[in-house]
Amino acid sequence: MGENVGKGKVKTEQKSIINCLNDAKDEIASLADEMSEWRDNMEGTNLEYTSKYETVSESADTLEDQSSSLEDVISEIEEIKGFNLEKTTEVTLFQSKRPSRRDRLDMATTYLSAAKDELQDQVDEIREKVRQLEELDTLNQEQQKEKETLEESADNMEDQLNELDNIISELEGIEFPGMYG
Repeated sequence: MGENVGKGKVKTEQKSIINCLNDAKDEIASLADEMSEWRDNMEGTNLEYTSKYETVSESADTLEDQSSSLEDVISEIEEIKGFNLEKTTEVTLFQSKRPSRRDRLDMATTYLSAAKDELQDQVDEIREKVRQLEELDTLNQEQQKEKETLEESADNMEDQLNELDNIISELEGIEFPGMYG
């Protein structure tokens, strides 16, 4: 199930969309706490005025902001009707015995990307159903309501997927300074 690569291995696992989102959220929150603690420990010392402090502080702030944003996105996604959040997706991860902060963040963004891709597939399926309804010559009241509901769900999910894209982009830009460098 895993291929050796350097000091770790590539592992493929099956995970539900909601588990991908929640596991990513938990890892990002954990990293935010670590970076905040590191920043707090540097305050009041001669390190407070260094570029390392700035990097640690920026990383902590970004992780905290994106963790909060991700919580909001997950809540919104859970409210949108017509999506199967229990559907599993295949996630390929690099795992090492002692993962660095970068490894852990990469794992979280991999989970987010996998969930986003699977949800986009479901949006596409809903858009296809809408297209099929539109091809009918006339829609009865029930079909019209179904079409409107499907369109609204797809639009709402696409809004959340755009937010998820923004979160992933912000997370990928985070720098983690070395402990001693």
